[in-house]
Amino acid sequence: MIRCRSKFIYAMLIFSAISLSCLSLYAAMYCSVCKKQIKGSYLQSGGKIFCSQSCLDKTLPKCAICGKICNGGFQKDGKYYCSKACLEKTMPKCALCGKPFSSGMLFSANGKDGPVYCAECAKKPKCFACCLPNDCEQLSDGRYICRNCKASAVFNEEMALQIFNDVRKRMYEDLGYSTPHNIEFYATDAKNLESKSKSYSPGQELGLYVCNFTINTVTKTKVGWNLKTEEKTEQYKSNEKFEVYVLYGLPRKKLIEVCGHELAHDWMQENFPKTQDIKLKEGWAEYIATRINDLYGQSEMNKRMEENQDKIYGDGYRTVKDFVRQNGIENIGQLFRQHEG
Repeated sequence: MIRCRSKFIYAMLIFSAISLSCLSLYAAMYCSVCKKQIKGSYLQSGGKIFCSQSCLDKTLPKCAICGKICNGGFQKDGKYYCSKACLEKTMPKCALCGKPFSSGMLFSANGKDGPVYCAECAKKPKCFACCLPNDCEQLSDGRYICRNCKASAVFNEEMALQIFNDVRKRMYEDLGYSTPHNIEFYATDAKNLESKSKSYSPGQELGLYVCNFTINTVTKTKVGWNLKTEEKTEQYKSNEKFEVYVLYGLPRKKLIEVCGHELAHDWMQENFPKTQDIKLKEGWAEYIATRINDLYGQSEMNKRMEENQDKIYGDGYRTVKDFVRQNGIENIGQLFRQHEG
């Protein structure tokens, strides 16, 4: 009798434990959002339960653009977007066609802060003047020019010469740099410019300064007071010829800058002809070109020099600019003499 009672008590304990377990499970059915007890059907997501779609939606991410619930959609850089339309609003727009794109190309001297183009527009011909892809017109020498650059392009050699002479005049009057050289000026095509240049670089050279002359050697004999014969050898230049070539079709602002660059080479040839460092020579020409741009109210053109990563033109410009800032333009000769050959 005692044994049966024990069995009965044991059975009641097991039943009570099961009942409490079920009651506990039922009591745990509360919505993860509103905390209300769930008595009927429910939704489950991410290991949590929800009493309704409304509560479930409150846990879903919101679109970073419009703020709508993202039940699916797209994810980019840790953010969610409810639709392709919202996702496209985060994409860059092509500088040419204006359409958003996910893959394209950046055009900039420093690898940043430049216009971007979609993959299709990036394949278009690049204008020789602005170096950007566009719906270009092809010139007779194979170069391409866009409509924007063509609008102010100078094709007439006489007009280009007038601009060259004006730049030369202002370079003397406002900057104090001049030479007595009789410079022959030519507006030419890319093929002729290449033939005249010793190191032509397509897209980099828009103008060229050429100086040719003959070196004459004369030996003079002199008899001294002690009847000893002394010989003295001297050299002098003759048949000097100075030429400047620029590409025809340059936009007016670019032509002004190029003329300043080539005239800077002429000044250096007259005053520091023994300077051999090509980086220093091109850096000086680029520096003077920025001063010319400032004189003509087109200082925005100087951004190219400031950001140019080229080892000769860009680094050379910064070398000259830094020297001038630290020592003054009046002492530029010190820098040139350090690199005389």
